[in-house]
Amino acid sequence: MLAITLGTEVSKGTAVSWNPEAEHETPNPHVLITGESGFGKTYLAQCLLWELSKRGMSSVVVDIGRGFARSELHPRLRAARLRHLDASKYGLNLNPLCIRQSDSNGPLNVAVRVSDTFARVYRIGIQQKAALRDAILLTFERAGITADPLTWRRSGPSMADLRRTLEDLLEANGSSGRVVQSLYAHISEFFLFDVFRPAGIAVDWKSISSSMGEIVIFELGGLEGRLPQLTAEFLSWDLFAFVLAQGPHRLHIYCLVDEAHQLRITDASPVERLAREGRKFGVGLVLASQMFKDFSEAVYSNLHTKIFFQTSDPNRRLSRLIAAKASNLGSAEAVNNLISQLPKTEALTLIGNVARRVKIAPLEARG
Repeated sequence: MLAITLGTEVSKGTAVSWNPEAEHETPNPHVLITGESGFGKTYLAQCLLWELSKRGMSSVVVDIGRGFARSELHPRLRAARLRHLDASKYGLNLNPLCIRQSDSNGPLNVAVRVSDTFARVYRIGIQQKAALRDAILLTFERAGITADPLTWRRSGPSMADLRRTLEDLLEANGSSGRVVQSLYAHISEFFLFDVFRPAGIAVDWKSISSSMGEIVIFELGGLEGRLPQLTAEFLSWDLFAFVLAQGPHRLHIYCLVDEAHQLRITDASPVERLAREGRKFGVGLVLASQMFKDFSEAVYSNLHTKIFFQTSDPNRRLSRLIAAKASNLGSAEAVNNLISQLPKTEALTLIGNVARRVKIAPLEARG
C-alpha cells in the first residue's frame, strides 16, 4: 500500500504521510483521532476512508452517533464504493450467543462474554451480572447444549430464547427473585428493539473483507438508550471472532469506530482485543473520539498513529503522555498550550516518537 498523505507540516511545508503497512515505521496499523467537535476529526476520518478505498482496502464503519449518515458525508466519499446498512431499522442477522471456533469452553465462554458485555454497557452490578451469566447457561441447557463438546454442534439459542428464560425465572420466583427483577429492569430495552434477529441484515465479514475497497457503514444512531453501544460491542466481537477463525493474515480490512468515547473500552472489551491482536490477523483499527480520557492505557499504547485536533486537557494527562513520547515538543505545559489552541483543520500528529503540527489536506485536493 502506498503511503497516505495526511497533510503538510505547518513549519516546513513538507508532506506528512502515514503508511499502515510500513513495519519499520509502524508496529501496528491502528490510528487514534481525537479532538473537540467541529475541528476536523470526522472530516479526517472520511479522508482516510476515501484513501483506503482508493487503494483497494475494505473498511467497516461502526457509526454510533450518525456522523456517517449519507447526508453528512463529503460528496467525494459518497461517490466511492459505499454501502449503508441501517441496523437500527432492519436489525442484524447476528447471534451473540453463537459458540465460536475459539470458544474452547463452549457455552461457558459465551455466557461470560455476553454477560461481561451487558455489564460493561449497562453498568449492572456483580449479582445482576452473575444472574445473567447463569440465565445464559440455562438457555443453552434448554437447547440441549451443555459442557459436552459433542452438543456444541446443535443449533444454538437466540437472544429471544434468553428473553424467555429471564421471563420464566421472573414468573417462577416472583418477588423473591429480586436480582433477576433488577437485571431485567436494566436491560429490558435491549429485548424491546430485537436488534439481533434472523430476518435482519446479514453480516458477512468474508464478503466485506474481500470486497476490494468497499466502505460498509453500520448505522446504529437510530437506536435508543444504550443500544448503539451494545450493538457496536457485539459487532466488534463478531468481527474479532471472524478474523481469529481466519488465522494470521496481511492487512486486509479496517474498522473505524466513530464516537468511540461512548464505548467503555476496557481491558476486557472487543475493541481492546482488536487493538492488541488485530495486526496479526490483518485488521486495522481507527478510533475517532472526542474524549481521550475514556480509553485505557493499553488501548492508547496500542494505537501507534495518533492525531490530535484541538482538545482541552485540564489535568495535563494527555499532554504528559505526548511530551514523554515526542521530545521535540518540550514540556507537558508546552504541549497543552499547543493542542488547546490548534485552529480548525490543523492537528498534531504523533507517529512513533515524532510529533508534527500538520495542516490536513482537503479531500478535494487528494489525487
